[in-house]
Amino acid sequence: MSVSDADDTARLFDQQSPERMSVVGQHMFEPILARAAEDMDSVTIGLGCEVVDLTSGEDSVTVAYTDQAGVRLTVVAQYVIGADGLRSIARRTLGIGEHGQESLGTAINVQFDADLDQFLGGLFIPIIWIINVDTQGAFIRDGATRWRYNFEIAPGADPDAVTQDVVRETSRCRDRRRRSH
Repeated sequence: MSVSDADDTARLFDQQSPERMSVVGQHMFEPILARAAEDMDSVTIGLGCEVVDLTSGEDSVTVAYTDQAGVRLTVVAQYVIGADGLRSIARRTLGIGEHGQESLGTAINVQFDADLDQFLGGLFIPIIWIINVDTQGAFIRDGATRWRYNFEIAPGADPDAVTQDVVRETSRCRDRRRRSH
């Protein structure tokens, strides 16, 4: 896709939705959200904390959590935003189930900096899907040289067993075509 094709695609999306199409990694938008939240007197950001219990009352919600030192604390609020994923304690506590497949699998998300444009033939390509016998995933452009590679691991595999060497080998692009001599 050339730059002009990308502009045409953006115009097409603009006609279909008031929201702009965007591919933005959490490492980019989380600091923006944190800065906006820090300006609110009613917000306290607790990094490294883990919610361990959630109790919904008539007019409030009580959240029990552990801080970075492992100390258990509680906070009472009018509401809680549960943005902690599919396996969240908020979903479990409030009985919010899932629909469809039981599990979509386990994916690893790797961020790296590399100038890949030299391999893209002058085209602006925001997402590159990789599907072969060794891996299945997508390279996602997060900036001029910032990329993410998101790939699936085998069903039942332990995500903690995915070492840096495994990630390096999985995300390395190789030309596997047979060459005739």
